Amino acid sequence: MVESIRDLTQKVQFTHQQRLSELGRLAAGVAHEIYNPLSCMKLALGSLANMIEVEKQPDDFGNCLDIVEREMDQCIQITDRLLHLSAVPTGQLMLVDFQRAIEDTLSLVKWEAEQASIEVIVSFPKQPLRIFASESEIRMLILNLVQNAFHAMPSGGRLKITGSLEDSKVVMSFEDNGVGVPAENLSKLFTPFFSRRADGVHGTGLGLPISRTIVEACDGTLEVESELGKGSSFIVSIPEASIERFTS
Repeated sequence: MVESIRDLTQKVQFTHQQRLSELGRLAAGVAHEIYNPLSCMKLALGSLANMIEVEKQPDDFGNCLDIVEREMDQCIQITDRLLHLSAVPTGQLMLVDFQRAIEDTLSLVKWEAEQASIEVIVSFPKQPLRIFASESEIRMLILNLVQNAFHAMPSGGRLKITGSLEDSKVVMSFEDNGVGVPAENLSKLFTPFFSRRADGVHGTGLGLPISRTIVEACDGTLEVESELGKGSSFIVSIPEASIERFTS
């Protein structure tokens, strides 16, 4: 088992080196430098906002602080994702129930789906779908793919999440009936900072690259199929958890 985990770690490190060459080492360094100051300033602004409320200062002060705080949240989110993308996975794997992880993650975006008039349909087989992975990273993977689908349906729609077991692999499909992706952009979707959101918001372009990095760390694949005007499907395939996988 130890040798197999070591082999997996070496593969993850190779993938990590490829990602760093795409991002550039500067991005990781900048993220480390500005993340903590941004967090501290956010706390300071929160205290200032409370003082203004007590002193009943003009509303303009509060409005300006709201804008600054919102933009600061965006900066923190960007740097956090940059750090995650550039970090080497620890190799500490655990047994993860994919269905449970999806259900828990969907509970966090239930309100967002309702506000966007998006119906989420989930279909799983009777047998459990389990993999060896970092549970926190799998939950981030799910959240990224779900929100990516939401962004593709600015006028509402349907997201169907289907799980299955095929040839000793856990396969998860995230299928939306959104706007779809032009053929010329399909090859760019997993390139860091590439963003063409249908809802008109300028995204960070990091969600899908991070997602593929997470899947590849599990010896899996993340593929996309899309038809313009009809929707997209993101298919995750990861080896099923088994003792044989780590003892072979």
